[in-house]
Amino acid sequence: MVRLNLYRRIGWIFGNKLANKTKKRLRYAGIKINPYDWNGFILSFGLLFGVLSFLISYIFIKLLYSIIVGIVISGIAVLVLSLLLDILIDKRKRFVELILPDVLSILSINLRGGLTLEESLVAAGKPEFGFFSKDISKMAREIHSGKTLESAINELKSKVNSPVLHRTLDLINEGVKSGGEIAAILEKSADSLRRSALLKEEVKASVTGYFWFIILASSVAAPLLFASTFFLEKMLSTFIPAVKVPYRFIPKAIPLNVVLNFFLLNIGIIGFFGGLLAGVIRKGKEKYGVKYIPVILAISLSIFFSVVLILNHFFGKF
Repeated sequence: MVRLNLYRRIGWIFGNKLANKTKKRLRYAGIKINPYDWNGFILSFGLLFGVLSFLISYIFIKLLYSIIVGIVISGIAVLVLSLLLDILIDKRKRFVELILPDVLSILSINLRGGLTLEESLVAAGKPEFGFFSKDISKMAREIHSGKTLESAINELKSKVNSPVLHRTLDLINEGVKSGGEIAAILEKSADSLRRSALLKEEVKASVTGYFWFIILASSVAAPLLFASTFFLEKMLSTFIPAVKVPYRFIPKAIPLNVVLNFFLLNIGIIGFFGGLLAGVIRKGKEKYGVKYIPVILAISLSIFFSVVLILNHFFGKF
Protein backbone atom coordinates (compact mmCIF):
# COMPACT_ATOMS: atom_id res chain seq x y z
CA MET A 1 0.00 0.00 0.00
CA VAL A 2 2.86 2.35 0.87
CA ARG A 3 4.52 1.45 -2.41
CA LEU A 4 1.35 2.23 -4.37
CA ASN A 5 1.00 5.57 -2.60
CA LEU A 6 4.61 6.34 -3.50
CA TYR A 7 3.96 5.46 -7.15
CA ARG A 8 0.84 7.63 -7.11
CA ARG A 9 2.74 10.61 -5.77
CA ILE A 10 5.42 10.14 -8.41
CA GLY A 11 2.70 9.76 -11.06
CA TRP A 12 1.39 13.24 -10.25
CA ILE A 13 4.54 14.58 -11.88
CA PHE A 14 3.12 13.64 -15.30
CA GLY A 15 -0.06 15.67 -14.70
CA ASN A 16 -3.76 15.00 -15.26
CA LYS A 17 -3.67 15.15 -19.05
CA LEU A 18 -1.36 12.16 -19.39
CA ALA A 19 -3.20 10.36 -16.58
CA ASN A 20 -6.45 10.58 -18.56
CA LYS A 21 -4.75 9.11 -21.64
CA THR A 22 -3.19 6.38 -19.50
CA LYS A 23 -6.56 5.60 -17.94
CA LYS A 24 -8.04 5.03 -21.40
CA ARG A 25 -5.14 2.79 -22.46
CA LEU A 26 -5.30 0.77 -19.24
CA ARG A 27 -9.01 0.25 -19.79
CA TYR A 28 -8.35 -0.99 -23.32
CA ALA A 29 -5.70 -3.35 -21.92
CA GLY A 30 -8.06 -4.71 -19.27
CA ILE A 31 -5.76 -3.60 -16.42
CA LYS A 32 -7.56 -2.32 -13.34
CA ILE A 33 -5.04 0.05 -11.80
CA ASN A 34 -4.95 3.74 -11.00
CA PRO A 35 -3.36 5.64 -13.93
CA TYR A 36 -1.23 7.69 -11.52
CA ASP A 37 0.13 4.47 -10.01
CA TRP A 38 0.98 3.19 -13.48
CA ASN A 39 2.72 6.42 -14.52
CA GLY A 40 4.64 6.49 -11.24
CA PHE A 41 5.71 2.88 -11.69
CA ILE A 42 6.94 3.54 -15.24
CA LEU A 43 8.95 6.57 -14.12
CA SER A 44 10.43 4.68 -11.14
CA PHE A 45 11.25 1.67 -13.31
CA GLY A 46 12.98 3.84 -15.91
CA LEU A 47 14.98 5.79 -13.32
CA LEU A 48 16.08 2.58 -11.58
CA PHE A 49 17.37 1.06 -14.80
CA GLY A 50 19.00 4.35 -15.76
CA VAL A 51 20.87 4.62 -12.44
CA LEU A 52 21.99 0.97 -12.57
CA SER A 53 23.20 1.39 -16.15
CA PHE A 54 25.09 4.56 -15.17
CA LEU A 55 26.82 2.86 -12.24
CA ILE A 56 27.80 -0.21 -14.27
CA SER A 57 28.99 1.75 -17.30
CA TYR A 58 30.97 4.18 -15.11
CA ILE A 59 33.29 1.30 -14.22
CA PHE A 60 34.35 0.93 -17.86
CA ILE A 61 33.88 4.31 -19.54
CA LYS A 62 34.12 8.03 -18.79
CA LEU A 63 31.61 9.96 -16.70
CA LEU A 64 29.99 11.83 -19.62
CA TYR A 65 29.47 8.64 -21.62
CA SER A 66 28.10 6.90 -18.51
CA ILE A 67 25.51 9.66 -18.06
CA ILE A 68 24.47 9.31 -21.72
CA VAL A 69 24.18 5.53 -21.33
CA GLY A 70 22.05 5.96 -18.21
CA ILE A 71 19.68 8.40 -19.92
CA VAL A 72 19.35 6.20 -23.02
CA ILE A 73 18.72 3.02 -21.00
CA SER A 74 16.18 4.86 -18.85
CA GLY A 75 14.29 6.00 -21.95
CA ILE A 76 14.42 2.50 -23.43
CA ALA A 77 13.00 0.97 -20.21
CA VAL A 78 10.06 3.41 -20.25
CA LEU A 79 9.51 2.76 -23.96
CA VAL A 80 9.51 -1.03 -23.45
CA LEU A 81 6.83 -0.82 -20.75
CA SER A 82 4.73 1.43 -22.98
CA LEU A 83 5.14 -0.98 -25.90
CA LEU A 84 4.12 -3.92 -23.71
CA LEU A 85 0.91 -2.09 -22.83
CA ASP A 86 0.25 -1.37 -26.51
CA ILE A 87 0.87 -5.02 -27.40
CA LEU A 88 -1.61 -6.14 -24.73
CA ILE A 89 -4.20 -3.67 -26.07
CA ASP A 90 -3.69 -4.94 -29.61
CA LYS A 91 -3.79 -8.57 -28.45
CA ARG A 92 -7.23 -8.05 -26.89
CA LYS A 93 -8.37 -6.26 -30.02
CA ARG A 94 -7.26 -9.11 -32.29
CA PHE A 95 -8.92 -11.69 -30.04
CA VAL A 96 -12.23 -9.82 -30.13
CA GLU A 97 -12.07 -9.38 -33.91
CA LEU A 98 -11.35 -13.11 -34.25
CA ILE A 99 -14.38 -14.25 -32.24
CA LEU A 100 -16.73 -11.43 -33.27
CA PRO A 101 -18.19 -13.28 -36.30
CA ASP A 102 -19.16 -16.20 -34.03
CA VAL A 103 -20.68 -13.84 -31.48
CA LEU A 104 -22.75 -12.13 -34.16
CA SER A 105 -23.88 -15.48 -35.56
CA ILE A 106 -25.07 -16.61 -32.12
CA LEU A 107 -26.89 -13.33 -31.60
CA SER A 108 -28.56 -13.64 -35.00
CA ILE A 109 -29.70 -17.23 -34.34
CA ASN A 110 -31.08 -16.32 -30.91
CA LEU A 111 -32.94 -13.29 -32.27
CA ARG A 112 -34.47 -15.40 -35.04
CA GLY A 113 -35.48 -17.90 -32.36
CA GLY A 114 -37.61 -15.27 -30.64
CA LEU A 115 -35.30 -14.13 -27.83
CA THR A 116 -34.95 -10.47 -26.94
CA LEU A 117 -31.69 -8.62 -27.47
CA GLU A 118 -30.85 -8.84 -23.75
CA GLU A 119 -31.52 -12.60 -23.66
CA SER A 120 -29.52 -13.07 -26.85
CA LEU A 121 -26.56 -11.22 -25.36
CA VAL A 122 -26.65 -13.43 -22.26
CA ALA A 123 -26.77 -16.56 -24.43
CA ALA A 124 -23.84 -15.27 -26.50
CA GLY A 125 -21.60 -15.05 -23.44
CA LYS A 126 -19.85 -18.37 -24.04
CA PRO A 127 -16.81 -19.34 -21.88
CA GLU A 128 -14.69 -19.84 -25.00
CA PHE A 129 -15.02 -16.13 -25.74
CA GLY A 130 -12.80 -15.38 -22.74
CA PHE A 131 -12.93 -11.90 -21.20
CA PHE A 132 -15.31 -10.72 -23.92
CA SER A 133 -18.05 -13.06 -22.68
CA LYS A 134 -18.04 -11.21 -19.33
CA ASP A 135 -18.28 -7.87 -21.12
CA ILE A 136 -21.23 -9.11 -23.19
CA SER A 137 -23.03 -10.46 -20.11
CA LYS A 138 -22.43 -7.20 -18.26
CA MET A 139 -23.83 -5.28 -21.22
CA ALA A 140 -26.96 -7.45 -21.14
CA ARG A 141 -27.43 -6.89 -17.39
CA GLU A 142 -27.06 -3.13 -17.81
CA ILE A 143 -29.68 -3.04 -20.56
CA HIS A 144 -32.00 -5.24 -18.49
CA SER A 145 -31.60 -2.94 -15.45
CA GLY A 146 -32.81 0.06 -17.45
CA LYS A 147 -29.67 1.46 -19.03
CA THR A 148 -30.13 2.64 -22.59
CA LEU A 149 -28.68 0.52 -25.39
CA GLU A 150 -26.52 3.39 -26.58
CA SER A 151 -24.98 3.89 -23.12
CA ALA A 152 -24.31 0.15 -22.75
CA ILE A 153 -22.72 0.05 -26.20
CA ASN A 154 -20.49 3.03 -25.38
CA GLU A 155 -19.42 1.28 -22.20
CA LEU A 156 -18.45 -1.84 -24.15
CA LYS A 157 -16.64 0.23 -26.81
CA SER A 158 -14.50 1.83 -24.11
CA LYS A 159 -13.09 -1.58 -23.13
CA VAL A 160 -11.72 -2.72 -26.51
CA ASN A 161 -9.84 -0.53 -28.97
CA SER A 162 -11.24 -2.20 -32.07
CA PRO A 163 -12.69 -0.12 -34.92
CA VAL A 164 -14.36 -3.28 -36.26
CA LEU A 165 -16.17 -3.85 -32.96
CA HIS A 166 -17.10 -0.18 -32.71
CA ARG A 167 -18.62 -0.13 -36.21
CA THR A 168 -20.54 -3.34 -35.51
CA LEU A 169 -21.95 -2.01 -32.24
CA ASP A 170 -22.94 1.26 -33.91
CA LEU A 171 -24.67 -0.76 -36.62
CA ILE A 172 -26.65 -2.68 -33.99
CA ASN A 173 -27.60 0.56 -32.25
CA GLU A 174 -28.78 2.18 -35.48
CA GLY A 175 -30.68 -0.95 -36.45
CA VAL A 176 -32.55 -1.02 -33.14
CA LYS A 177 -33.37 2.69 -33.42
CA SER A 178 -34.68 2.35 -36.97
CA GLY A 179 -36.60 -0.84 -36.21
CA GLY A 180 -34.75 -2.85 -38.85
CA GLU A 181 -34.23 -6.60 -39.04
CA ILE A 182 -31.34 -6.92 -36.56
CA ALA A 183 -30.90 -10.66 -37.10
CA ALA A 184 -30.31 -10.22 -40.83
CA ILE A 185 -27.91 -7.33 -40.24
CA LEU A 186 -25.90 -9.38 -37.73
CA GLU A 187 -25.76 -12.38 -40.05
CA LYS A 188 -24.47 -10.28 -42.96
CA SER A 189 -21.95 -8.58 -40.70
CA ALA A 190 -20.65 -11.95 -39.51
CA ASP A 191 -20.21 -13.17 -43.11
CA SER A 192 -18.43 -9.96 -44.05
CA LEU A 193 -16.03 -10.25 -41.11
CA ARG A 194 -15.22 -13.86 -41.98
CA ARG A 195 -14.40 -12.91 -45.57
CA SER A 196 -12.18 -10.09 -44.33
CA ALA A 197 -10.36 -12.49 -41.99
CA LEU A 198 -9.73 -14.94 -44.86
CA LEU A 199 -8.40 -12.12 -47.02
CA LYS A 200 -6.02 -11.06 -44.25
CA GLU A 201 -4.72 -14.62 -43.96
CA GLU A 202 -4.08 -14.75 -47.70
CA VAL A 203 -2.18 -11.46 -47.57
CA LYS A 204 -0.18 -12.71 -44.58
CA ALA A 205 0.78 -15.89 -46.44
CA SER A 206 1.82 -13.93 -49.53
CA VAL A 207 4.28 -11.72 -47.60
CA THR A 208 5.90 -14.53 -45.62
CA GLY A 209 8.78 -14.63 -48.12
CA TYR A 210 9.51 -10.93 -47.57
CA PHE A 211 9.48 -11.51 -43.81
CA TRP A 212 12.14 -14.23 -43.96
CA PHE A 213 14.19 -12.19 -46.43
CA ILE A 214 14.38 -9.31 -43.94
CA ILE A 215 15.23 -11.66 -41.08
CA LEU A 216 18.01 -13.44 -43.00
CA ALA A 217 19.41 -10.24 -44.48
CA SER A 218 19.66 -8.49 -41.11
CA SER A 219 20.75 -11.47 -38.99
CA VAL A 220 22.98 -13.44 -41.43
CA ALA A 221 23.98 -11.52 -44.56
CA ALA A 222 24.94 -8.25 -42.83
CA PRO A 223 27.23 -9.80 -40.16
CA LEU A 224 28.89 -12.03 -42.79
CA LEU A 225 29.72 -8.98 -44.88
CA PHE A 226 30.98 -6.97 -41.90
CA ALA A 227 33.04 -9.89 -40.55
CA SER A 228 34.82 -10.47 -43.87
CA THR A 229 35.45 -6.73 -44.26
CA PHE A 230 36.82 -6.49 -40.73
CA PHE A 231 39.20 -9.39 -41.36
CA LEU A 232 40.36 -7.74 -44.59
CA GLU A 233 41.01 -4.53 -42.67
CA LYS A 234 43.08 -6.49 -40.14
CA MET A 235 45.20 -7.96 -42.93
CA LEU A 236 45.71 -4.59 -44.59
CA SER A 237 46.68 -2.98 -41.30
CA THR A 238 49.41 -5.65 -41.00
CA PHE A 239 50.65 -5.69 -44.60
CA ILE A 240 50.64 -1.97 -45.45
CA PRO A 241 53.31 -0.91 -42.92
CA ALA A 242 55.59 -3.68 -44.28
CA VAL A 243 55.38 -2.37 -47.85
CA LYS A 244 58.53 -0.41 -48.72
CA VAL A 245 57.11 2.61 -50.47
CA PRO A 246 57.37 6.30 -49.65
CA TYR A 247 55.27 7.21 -46.61
CA ARG A 248 53.21 9.77 -48.51
CA PHE A 249 51.76 7.02 -50.74
CA ILE A 250 50.63 4.88 -47.81
CA PRO A 251 47.05 5.61 -46.72
CA LYS A 252 46.61 6.36 -43.07
CA ALA A 253 45.23 3.26 -41.36
CA ILE A 254 42.09 3.52 -39.28
CA PRO A 255 42.53 1.97 -35.81
CA LEU A 256 41.01 -1.50 -35.63
CA ASN A 257 38.99 -0.69 -32.51
CA VAL A 258 37.30 2.16 -34.41
CA VAL A 259 36.51 -0.18 -37.31
CA LEU A 260 35.17 -2.82 -34.91
CA ASN A 261 32.95 -0.33 -33.09
CA PHE A 262 31.69 1.00 -36.43
CA PHE A 263 30.72 -2.49 -37.61
CA LEU A 264 29.08 -3.38 -34.29
CA LEU A 265 27.11 -0.13 -34.39
CA ASN A 266 25.91 -0.92 -37.91
CA ILE A 267 24.93 -4.44 -36.89
CA GLY A 268 22.90 -2.97 -34.03
CA ILE A 269 21.17 -0.43 -36.29
CA ILE A 270 20.41 -3.02 -38.96
CA GLY A 271 19.11 -5.48 -36.35
CA PHE A 272 16.90 -2.83 -34.73
CA PHE A 273 15.26 -1.59 -37.92
CA GLY A 274 15.21 -5.09 -39.39
CA GLY A 275 13.15 -6.28 -36.43
CA LEU A 276 10.74 -3.35 -36.73
CA LEU A 277 10.36 -3.94 -40.47
CA ALA A 278 9.71 -7.63 -39.85
CA GLY A 279 6.94 -6.64 -37.43
CA VAL A 280 5.37 -4.36 -40.04
CA ILE A 281 5.45 -7.12 -42.65
CA ARG A 282 4.20 -9.81 -40.27
CA LYS A 283 1.43 -8.00 -38.38
CA GLY A 284 1.23 -4.51 -39.81
CA LYS A 285 2.76 -2.58 -36.89
CA GLU A 286 6.32 -1.77 -35.84
CA LYS A 287 5.74 -2.63 -32.17
CA TYR A 288 5.26 -6.30 -33.04
CA GLY A 289 8.83 -6.33 -34.33
CA VAL A 290 10.32 -5.46 -30.94
CA LYS A 291 10.37 -9.15 -29.97
CA TYR A 292 12.48 -9.96 -33.04
CA ILE A 293 15.19 -7.40 -32.23
CA PRO A 294 16.98 -9.34 -29.42
CA VAL A 295 16.94 -12.54 -31.50
CA ILE A 296 18.32 -10.81 -34.59
CA LEU A 297 21.03 -9.06 -32.57
CA ALA A 298 22.06 -12.27 -30.81
CA ILE A 299 22.32 -14.18 -34.11
CA SER A 300 24.11 -11.28 -35.84
CA LEU A 301 26.76 -10.85 -33.16
CA SER A 302 27.30 -14.61 -32.89
CA ILE A 303 27.81 -14.92 -36.65
CA PHE A 304 30.08 -11.85 -36.77
CA PHE A 305 32.51 -13.03 -34.09
CA SER A 306 32.33 -16.67 -35.24
CA VAL A 307 33.27 -15.75 -38.82
CA VAL A 308 36.13 -13.54 -37.62
CA LEU A 309 37.48 -16.43 -35.50
CA ILE A 310 37.14 -18.90 -38.36
CA LEU A 311 38.96 -16.61 -40.80
CA ASN A 312 41.72 -16.06 -38.24
CA HIS A 313 42.04 -19.80 -37.75
CA PHE A 314 42.36 -20.65 -41.45
CA PHE A 315 44.32 -17.63 -42.69
CA GLY A 316 46.47 -16.87 -39.68
CA LYS A 317 46.18 -14.60 -36.69
CA PHE A 318 47.06 -10.97 -37.25
